Amino acid sequence: MLCRKCGVIISSEWPGEWHVGCYPDFEKMPGFDMTSFDLELREDLIEVGLWAQRNAHRSRQVALGVSEVGNPCDLRLAYKIAGTPAVAAGGDPWPSIVGTAAHTWWEQAMADFQGAHSMGRWLTELEVHPSPIVSGHTDLYDSERFAVLDWKFPSSDNLRKMRNDGPSEQYITQVQLYGLGHINAGRRVDRVGIVALSRQGWLKDMWVWTTPFDRAHAEKALQRIYDLGNRMIGMGLPDSNRWDEIEKTPSRLCVGWCPWYNRNATIASVNGCPGR
Repeated sequence: MLCRKCGVIISSEWPGEWHVGCYPDFEKMPGFDMTSFDLELREDLIEVGLWAQRNAHRSRQVALGVSEVGNPCDLRLAYKIAGTPAVAAGGDPWPSIVGTAAHTWWEQAMADFQGAHSMGRWLTELEVHPSPIVSGHTDLYDSERFAVLDWKFPSSDNLRKMRNDGPSEQYITQVQLYGLGHINAGRRVDRVGIVALSRQGWLKDMWVWTTPFDRAHAEKALQRIYDLGNRMIGMGLPDSNRWDEIEKTPSRLCVGWCPWYNRNATIASVNGCPGR
């Protein structure tokens, strides 16, 4: 078959009537449910989304955040503590974008509701400092029940897992540290917890989990960071490049989620970690 535009022979394996580069703007490309015009528009919009996410304040955060302290991988924490530049492009950021948007919506909803009802029970987006080197922003502080709550917007499968197994240790550590941050700010904290809504679900599916505030849990997590930092100093990191001597905890989240995952690495170094 000859291409309908340039007249050059088309491979018999190609199902279309034009070469890829010759396709008319408004004809659907084989294997796609979009025209070439729509595909190019799609790429332009994805570029905007990726740029915005990569340049968002949270994405550019250098200091170790509360949500990271409970990560089980010492090596990942060490990279962050040392300010090692990321080597991985990261996975698709859409779940994170949706989560950020949902946080913003709930913050505005709380403000509007309380303004309409002349109340001030809920305090949102408060900066807290569990320690001089770790800080963060809490989603909700309930000044009537003295509870610190963190929004989570998981997939339906992950929400089901949270319901069955409870929150991950990383999430538990995160909210305990938030609690300590509020204590340091002079606020009473009796309980800490998580409020989870699936990105594909309904309000009626909201799952709430709380537990007593445990100062010892938070302080143990912070001590782990101090101990890791002192060990890094003793090893001469980052200048010594002895990254492979730091314990790592590989998991399925290495690929697409760890900024220091390097599929071409054989050992951990300044150029990243091979994961599992």
